[in-house]
Amino acid sequence: LGSEQVTSAFFKKMKLMSKIRQKWKTLIITASTLYIALMMLKKSTVPPQEIQQPKVAVKSNVTEDPIYKLRASKIRNICKQLKEKPSIFQVGPVNKMITGIDKSHFIKEPETGSLLCLNYKVGITSWLKMFYAVNQNKPRLDKILGNGLLYRLIPAFGLKAPQILAASTNPNIFKFIAVRNPLDRLLSAFTNRIRSKSVTYKAHVSRVTNHGENGRKYKNGEEVSFEDFLLYVIGGSLDVHWLSYWRSCSPCVVHYDAVMKLEDGADGIEYILQASGMNKYAQMPPPQNTSKKSPELYREISCATLEKVYKFFKLDFILFGFSAKEYLEEAGVSCSFSEFPVNTKRSLRV
Repeated sequence: LGSEQVTSAFFKKMKLMSKIRQKWKTLIITASTLYIALMMLKKSTVPPQEIQQPKVAVKSNVTEDPIYKLRASKIRNICKQLKEKPSIFQVGPVNKMITGIDKSHFIKEPETGSLLCLNYKVGITSWLKMFYAVNQNKPRLDKILGNGLLYRLIPAFGLKAPQILAASTNPNIFKFIAVRNPLDRLLSAFTNRIRSKSVTYKAHVSRVTNHGENGRKYKNGEEVSFEDFLLYVIGGSLDVHWLSYWRSCSPCVVHYDAVMKLEDGADGIEYILQASGMNKYAQMPPPQNTSKKSPELYREISCATLEKVYKFFKLDFILFGFSAKEYLEEAGVSCSFSEFPVNTKRSLRV
């Protein structure tokens, strides 16, 4: 073949190859575009079972505030009603309830500034030990505690009345109170202070046995009965181990941030330590309970006397949400006296 023919054939072949390459290029681009489109479509498509339903706000039955704060809030509401219409509670000296402060029952923990109202027979020894543990290695306190008398620390942590009033509504000061069912506290006081023949309580024992609240004198060596002790208490005997909570801690004056019940156990203690910040400095010493009380003793008490006891401590029962009849029923006692309605559901424990 001539050179012209060879050149012509070569260019024809090159032209054909170019067309083929162009077709393949177009085909690849088309395929790539289709693949990308399919992938995007797959990513944007969610199977029916995976479609997320819109979130609906569900009301929770669990309150945000712990029970200890709710109790304090409840007390403030009751105190407000006491001021506005005290007759609905049918209780005594309202003026003293809503104005007075007994400084001897208040102590302040220096490191955290926490304020506690002391109620005897409600774990006071454990709290004094805790306050001391938080403030260890302070010569002043060590000197006070040198003879082992823990109760001598109370004046060291004490406050003046104006200081208590200033702290009572200060939101930066954590204020708490510890209480227990008044009937359980009375039983503990009788067992630990009267029946044990405590030296410091000989005067109380003497008054009961010599005069007899039921109109009789005791024989020599005869033990004080629980019923006579109860009548002695509600007859006007004032002692820190059975003094009403409202008298000692002024719950209508001091705005507490938390109310702990002895019945709360370790959970209540843990909350107080965390809320106050004391847990950063020390651990709560193990409780010291030397009182072997028997709730069955209430079975020996007449319902007439039990009703008088309830009325005497009525405001404590109302303010702190305790039930006298529930406690007595658990001890095997059934009385028909009327009781101011309180929330006694164990699930709420208010």
